[in-house]
Amino acid sequence: MKLEVALSLALVGDLSFEGALADHPTREWLSAVAPCFRGADLAIGNLESPLLESGERIPGKCTLRGSTEWANVLREAGLGLVTLANNHTMDYGVNGLRSTTEALERAGIQYVGAGLDLTTACAPAFVDVRGIRVACLGRTFVPVSAPIRAGRGTPGVAFLDQEETMESLRRCRREADLVVLLLHWGLEEYRYPSPDQRRLARDLVRAGANAIVGHHPHVIQGIERIGPSIVAYSLGNFLFSDFEWEYRQNGVPVKTTSRLSEENRRGLVLEVTWSAASGFSLHPRPTRIDAKQGAQLDVSSTRKEEIDALSAGLDRLRYRHWWYLYALRREWSLRLGPKLSPRQVLKKAHKLRPRHLHKMLVSLRRSTKIVSERSTNPYE
Repeated sequence: MKLEVALSLALVGDLSFEGALADHPTREWLSAVAPCFRGADLAIGNLESPLLESGERIPGKCTLRGSTEWANVLREAGLGLVTLANNHTMDYGVNGLRSTTEALERAGIQYVGAGLDLTTACAPAFVDVRGIRVACLGRTFVPVSAPIRAGRGTPGVAFLDQEETMESLRRCRREADLVVLLLHWGLEEYRYPSPDQRRLARDLVRAGANAIVGHHPHVIQGIERIGPSIVAYSLGNFLFSDFEWEYRQNGVPVKTTSRLSEENRRGLVLEVTWSAASGFSLHPRPTRIDAKQGAQLDVSSTRKEEIDALSAGLDRLRYRHWWYLYALRREWSLRLGPKLSPRQVLKKAHKLRPRHLHKMLVSLRRSTKIVSERSTNPYE
């Protein structure tokens, strides 16, 4: 490898096709951003939806899906590799996983982070470009109660076991020039990573990760440099839409709609240039999801300022103490306030039953565990 040879990457966050996008896989949804992918040596994203035409959903969770034809649309747009290590790849069980990997293989897209057994799920993908060998690993650190983890002889996704992942990073470091870890982690709707996440990032960098590319919060978080390495804590949603889903409450089916907020519509293409001599150069290109036109580049000046501010926020003194206060405010805004505000309590006081008090206590306990960093799952 020549020290002065430069490699370009285009990195994006969550790609999901549930809702209006599921069975309408057309190139127009990505045409505005495709030049970013095609102009890079390698474009990488997180495929958040299994690809299949129909199937049986696993019970007990929100499920996502997209047509297998989406694999061809992604490849035509220029995407070369995706991670499947997330909390939705197994939404349609083993059949959904098989359909997804087969569709990606037919389209010529490499994938990491899932497979028919633990060894396959944890295996890296190697890409050779311009005489530079890139190793990509996919892991998820998002806990769900459904059986989605790969095991010995068990299909599933690669869950982050810190000891195993660090050993894999060390091995990749010996075999490749550049090591990229695609990591599904963090708290949904949080703009700042937890102190534990930042500590984990440092451990993973020490083990050999040159770049950690994060997703799952569905909003953008900051970018941090740790020595010569970079950590993009969350790239936000790149392509997503509103969708309806159904769950059971006390045995009764309940339909609900998940709608994208303005923050959920904001993502970015993180354009990265790397060489052994100069290290990383970063060029974030903000994007916005348009309900009718798909992913669009967003040239408004405030978006660049937003990304810079989120990154600068990681340099706060006593970040851990600041984050606890931030998490308290966030939990009140997301989960507790809508249920416990004086207006809501007075409005529904005559309908309150013991089961409602129990639900409030459960919500309070969940939020307390999140703020104290004992949990990252607001649903269990």
